[in-house]
Amino acid sequence: ELDEERRVVRQELEAEQDEPAKTAFRLAYERLYRGHPFRWRRAGSLDSLERLTTAGLRRTWSRWYPLGRAVLAVCGDVDVDGVVGMLEGMLADQAPAPALLPWPGSSPRYPSRPVELHQARAREQAHLVLTVPGLPFTDRRGPTLDVLLAVLGGQAGRLFLALREAEGLVYHVSASSTEGVDAGDVAFYAATGPARLARTRQVLERELSRICDEPVGAEELDRAKALLVGQHAIGMERHGRVASQLAFNEAFGLGRHDHLRYPQRVERVGASALRALARQLLDLRHRVVAVVGP
Repeated sequence: ELDEERRVVRQELEAEQDEPAKTAFRLAYERLYRGHPFRWRRAGSLDSLERLTTAGLRRTWSRWYPLGRAVLAVCGDVDVDGVVGMLEGMLADQAPAPALLPWPGSSPRYPSRPVELHQARAREQAHLVLTVPGLPFTDRRGPTLDVLLAVLGGQAGRLFLALREAEGLVYHVSASSTEGVDAGDVAFYAATGPARLARTRQVLERELSRICDEPVGAEELDRAKALLVGQHAIGMERHGRVASQLAFNEAFGLGRHDHLRYPQRVERVGASALRALARQLLDLRHRVVAVVGP
């Protein structure tokens, strides 16, 4: 069974080497998160795959993921008493939850000055990733970051309008973020032609500077908020989404119903708070830029 899974993951890693967009993100994260586990791919490497053993996996699982610390969330039309009875039977002999182990990672050594990375590929497109340090998921400014990315990203966002609609520079552009336990990032991605790469980067950095220097207008701010609140409402219609939120909130001590307050937090985001966060996070002196292409 282990050998089969190893084979599947090996194929995925080998295929990833032929995907320039993923390569650009990997290069950027390896440098942004220097000294931190986020610099590694979740699937590992070809070398680490070969070192895996059944005994080692069992030791790791029992140490870091004991059943006594598991959180189960159930949502939907279920027989609550039946579920509880089934679990009590399954967990009757389960030992009490062990103490939490200390986090094994160290704080990331974010760049103190801009970093430029380039990997040459004989491709028709150039893939650009610009990333900067972000927020951990415990930071209460998460909704403000969501609004910031909604203003910049998406097909009605500033980056799409400036890079694609106004000048036709890119095939694709996106804005995203990652929030972890103790670290996070904000990333911008663009796929363009080699001849348009320099102009693409110029316009991208111009828009990032503009949102730091100029307050976002009320209409644009309201549009971004409405988008986020609507997406949240649609997500809450799915039992799987609700269950995952409940489990995540409980596991990380956020309060099991923390997700229900998200719309109110989004609505409270003002232009001044948005600008302050943009100035903190979109500081291009700490950027990592990775380009994969000709």
